[in-house]
This record gives sequence, C-alpha cells and structure tokens, in this order.
Amino acid sequence: MNLTKYRKYREHNRTVLLIGLSILINIFTLCQCSDRDRSNIFDPNSEIDTLDISLYITSADSVIKIHWYAPSKVDFVGFNLYRMSANDDAFQLIASFPDNQFDYIDMDISDDISYQYYLRVVGKDNESPPTKVLNVTPGPLVFYILDYWGFAIYKLTYDVEHILSTRYTSWIPENIAFESSGDLVMITYPQLHYYDVYSRNTSLIVFSSNEFNRPFDCIYNRNQNKFWFTDSSGYLYSLDPLTEIAQVIDQNLIQPTQIIYSDIGIFVLDEKAAQVIRDDISGQRQEVIENMSETHLIRPIYIHYASEYAELYIIDRVSNDNRILYRYSLLPDSAAFVYDNKYLNGVQVNPTNHTIWVSINEPEKSVLMQLSSDGIRLKEIAGFSGISDFKFNNKTNTLIVADPVNYLVKHIRTDGSVIGKFDRAAYPSKVYVE
Repeated sequence: MNLTKYRKYREHNRTVLLIGLSILINIFTLCQCSDRDRSNIFDPNSEIDTLDISLYITSADSVIKIHWYAPSKVDFVGFNLYRMSANDDAFQLIASFPDNQFDYIDMDISDDISYQYYLRVVGKDNESPPTKVLNVTPGPLVFYILDYWGFAIYKLTYDVEHILSTRYTSWIPENIAFESSGDLVMITYPQLHYYDVYSRNTSLIVFSSNEFNRPFDCIYNRNQNKFWFTDSSGYLYSLDPLTEIAQVIDQNLIQPTQIIYSDIGIFVLDEKAAQVIRDDISGQRQEVIENMSETHLIRPIYIHYASEYAELYIIDRVSNDNRILYRYSLLPDSAAFVYDNKYLNGVQVNPTNHTIWVSINEPEKSVLMQLSSDGIRLKEIAGFSGISDFKFNNKTNTLIVADPVNYLVKHIRTDGSVIGKFDRAAYPSKVYVE
C-alpha cells in the first residue's frame, strides 16, 4: 500500500468512527431525555398513569377527614382533590390546596353513602396523574376490634375499611371496657392474672396490676365512674381509675364470666353457679335469676340485656345436644322460652322493631338468624364460617360481625348487604360499638 492510499484509508476510517460516535451520542441523549420525560409527573406524554401518593382516612363519622403527604423530588405548587359519590356519574373537583396543606375535612356528606376520592399534584403548567382511588362509607359511631391472637385492638371507621388507630396489647386480650367521658380503656388478660389501663389519646399504659387470679370480663360503670371486672376464680371488683384502687364487690361467686352494664343495674353471669345476678349500681344484690320457664338454668353461657324492653336474654346450654334461648322480663317479673338450637352462640335484640338476632355456629357454616319477638324464624344471613361475636349499631340499625375462622369482620345491613369488610386481624374475637 503506497502512502497516498494509506492516508485515504486512515481518513475513511476516521470519518466512519466520528459518524459512529455521533450516532451513539445522539442515541444516549435521546434515551436520557426519554427517561427524564417518563419520570416527569407533569409531562402529558409520560408513561405514569397512577401517582404513588397514598390518601389516608383519619375520621369518617360526621365528617370525612383525609390526609396525604408531599411528593418527593418534585417541584409543585399545590394539590387538587376530586370526589365521586354513589349518586354521581363522574369525579368532580371539590377543593384545591396550596403546596403546604396536606389534609382536608369533607363535611358535605351523608351517612351510609359510598364516596371515592383521588388527588392530583399541581405543577406550574399541568396536573399530575391521579393517585389511587380511596373508597370510604361514612356513618355514625366507630368500631373497636379485639384481635385475640394478633395481640391488638383496632379502631375502625364505620365501613370497617380503614384503621383509625392500632393499640398492641401486652398479651392475649380477653375483654376491654371504655371510660364513658374520658379516654381510658381497661384490658383484661386472664392467662397472665393481669389487667392494664391505657390512654386512647397517647396509647400509653396509665397503670396496671397482676395481683388478681383471672381478670376476665369488664365494663365501665358510668354512675360510679369506675371500671368493674369479674375474676373468673369467683370475685367481682370495682376499680377507681383516679386512685387505681380495686375493691371487692362480691366474693360469693363461683365462676363469673360475663358482666353487663344497664340502666337498671349490673348483670353478672355466674356460669358455674348457673345464675345471673343483678346488682344495683353500688354493688348491692337485687335478685338472683336461676329459674327459666319453670325449670332451673343448667349452664348459662351468654346474656344480653335489651334496655328498650327491660328484657334479659339468656342462652342456656341444657345438654351437649341442645341450647335454649330464654327471655326474662323484669316488668313484670316473668320468664319464657324463645328458641332452641344446639349451635346457638350469641344473641342481640334490634331496638327498633323488637326482633331477635341469634348467631348459629354449625360445623360447616355459621349464620345470623332473625327471629320474631315470639321466636318465629324470619330469615337467615349466611356467608360466615364461625361467628365469635356480633353487635348492633343502634344508630343505623346495622350489624358488626366477627368471623375469626375467615379472619374477617363484616359490617352489614339487616338485609344482608355488606357495608364493608376488615381482613387484617389474625383472630378477631370481639367487636365493640362506641
């Protein structure tokens, strides 16, 4: 190869190399721009379709309170909140906020109506894509769920879809009671011979004691401003939250397992003695209920007092093959058979129409059954595997049901339609309406 041809060969290769480098630089630049565009939440051509910012419910009774956090590494000027109710056809902008506001209170709501919300971040020229949609159904009162194996107490919204607070317990909790006009809560732990009292506001333990045998069920006596609790070894105590002093009310019991506060006094179920004792609010015995429909109670396992009708309902395990529901009327003093079923487990009375609801736990399924006030079967609500507890929400005439076999709590209407479900408890054993 002569010198002239060699120089031409070198120039040709140099040109090819420069063209190749130019192409690579352009490709790299385009890729960088493309990546940057895809990560820009305000770029209308980006591939982002859902903004990774969560909305949180902090209240959902008379108002809906919503909270969110600022997006990171984004220059923005504010937020837009959109809402759609079950009665609307599309989402509508309901409020705009500056860049330093991260919560909103929606007061234009109705009970038992589903609402959906999403948020968009506002830039200088455009809006971001929406966040994931938040669903909530507001309503009166809140629910507490006692998680037996999860060692927790959950405070839930009306639709039981959102956790308002979580309090982890010291051990396996048996029962809880709420101070009526304050923020104290009592928890019993019979396995540890122990109770503690904590503050709902701070979630901190205020005081506790392990000086008892088996603290079991508990209530708050609002007339005395004291907690009362049963010790299943045979005692009934009152506990003053101001002095932290517990006093014996009754030591002539055998195995008290349930206690109910009512407008006419305190009912205590003594399972081993086959009795229900009614005390006045100071702890003096008023009567002992042990005869039902001209027969003695055999093994009463559950009681419920319907204050609207001055009636006490008692489930008696008369044998391994049968359980009987009795109604004891205090005005006048009389007892009557209502219903029998070997799988009877719990009872609640609808305060608006005097119908009786019972839980039936059969081996393969569980149902809620509605009975007339005379014990005539009206209807069933299925879809459960093992109902451990249920309560009425008297404000809306709805039912909150714990089904630990399915790890599920349901809030349902009396027609069986579901308001909401909670499936984050390991073993939801008890439900409370506050």
